Amino acid sequence: MSSIRCTIGRHQIWVEQDVVRVRIIGPFLPDAATQLLQLADQQFREHGRVFLLVDVGDSDLPGPETRRVMASWPYLGRYVAVMFGLGTLSRAATQLIISAQRVLGGPVRPDVHFCSSESDAEAQLAKLRR
Repeated sequence: MSSIRCTIGRHQIWVEQDVVRVRIIGPFLPDAATQLLQLADQQFREHGRVFLLVDVGDSDLPGPETRRVMASWPYLGRYVAVMFGLGTLSRAATQLIISAQRVLGGPVRPDVHFCSSESDAEAQLAKLRR
């Protein structure tokens, strides 16, 4: 299995087939959100599905422009995101994005799962990939 490691700003990305692992560090700006979603689109086109495992433990809350990018993105299909490291405010911000996707998005929206730890997120990811 080949893997790709890259960065988008300070954020660390590892790609292994249909899994995109992301560690968000500091502010998550609109340009970074766009680049990450473009990468997810590329993996979706190649594999017919994409799973994002997202560590937000070292991230800042996304601003309104970033939330807008994520909420209005024209997703190619069912993207699955498993997130961990969310504090109360981060989880609330993520819930706002999901709510906005319901209002702004088309018929396809990401399937988002929240986990309390990295090991729980890994287990959830394995379950969802089956």
